[in-house]
Amino acid sequence: MKYLSRITITSSLLVFFSLNACTEPNPDYDPDYAPPCKSGALSCSEDSTNITVCIKDAVSGEMIWTEDKTCWSGTGCLDGYCAPIPETPECTVQADCEEGLVCTALADADNSLSNWCISPPIENGRLGGYACASHDQCLSGWCFRNVCYTPCVTSDDCPLEDECDTLKVTIDNVQDNINGCVLP
Repeated sequence: MKYLSRITITSSLLVFFSLNACTEPNPDYDPDYAPPCKSGALSCSEDSTNITVCIKDAVSGEMIWTEDKTCWSGTGCLDGYCAPIPETPECTVQADCEEGLVCTALADADNSLSNWCISPPIENGRLGGYACASHDQCLSGWCFRNVCYTPCVTSDDCPLEDECDTLKVTIDNVQDNINGCVLP
């Protein structure tokens, strides 16, 4: 019995001293600190021309906003994606756009994708319907299924021998189905 009470007293003292242990105050500790952003979060630059992403700075270890993508002409950053500016005309096929503009897919305010007439995102890029390996090769700014994107309603809207098909794509973190010309 004596042995058991000695263990109980010793255990109680250990718990007491561990809970009341003295530590140095940390002058850098701020209980109200909240990081400026959550890793991977998207936002817009102050001038609304760029999408910014929150990352951990390699040097300081702090969470910081850094440029992720510059929005194309005729678009502006809205809630972390590049959306058409108000005066940008919507289109269904390339023929709906004025000369010098390209009908291409953009994210909308309602979290869906649709086509808009904008200045070509990639000057001197390949025309819709031509083979590609990356987005930066295409006048429309998009390469889907190894074909430069051009929107369509039917295969008659497609250049060359391409066929109109439904494409499931993700643009600026918005995933949706759009119609585009693809290789047969």
